[in-house]
Amino acid sequence: MGIVQHGHGAVFVSQIADLLSSSFYGEVDLHKVVKIGTFLIIIYCCALVLSYFQGFIMNTVTQRTAYGLRKDICRKINNLPLKYFDSHLIGDILSRVVNDVDTIAMTLNQSVGNLFNAGTQFIAAMIIMSNELAKANQTTSAFSTISITLKRLVPRYATISAMAFHFDLSCA
Repeated sequence: MGIVQHGHGAVFVSQIADLLSSSFYGEVDLHKVVKIGTFLIIIYCCALVLSYFQGFIMNTVTQRTAYGLRKDICRKINNLPLKYFDSHLIGDILSRVVNDVDTIAMTLNQSVGNLFNAGTQFIAAMIIMSNELAKANQTTSAFSTISITLKRLVPRYATISAMAFHFDLSCA
């Protein structure tokens, strides 16, 4: 939702700026500005609510996973012979149960959340790019033309500059 919010949010802010800049040539359509602004606020509020639910779901999943890991470790520790506890330090055993499972849970929470965000952003970017295909083709053509022009001009300019620099040195 973040990429959709930011992508469409920028479009609506641009529309508001266009409406306000048109006031230099006439009156501002405040009704239209308020309508676009209200829609923009609704988009941001929806993004806020969806981000909250995404965080809630990610935390719930990781906490349940961590709980399952702790339960499995507890079951495993209960089945260990007493000789194991004589040969290992209590702190090492507790570290495995507490710290390592917490580290796994935090890593899982961050990575799954980032993976979900990346997937959503990729899909939204593909949708936005498919809608803006004509503009993308124009931009690519413009950049290609500029780069080809610069590629041809820069060596000439470098040669002319080198000749002028050489000429200045020879005159001095």
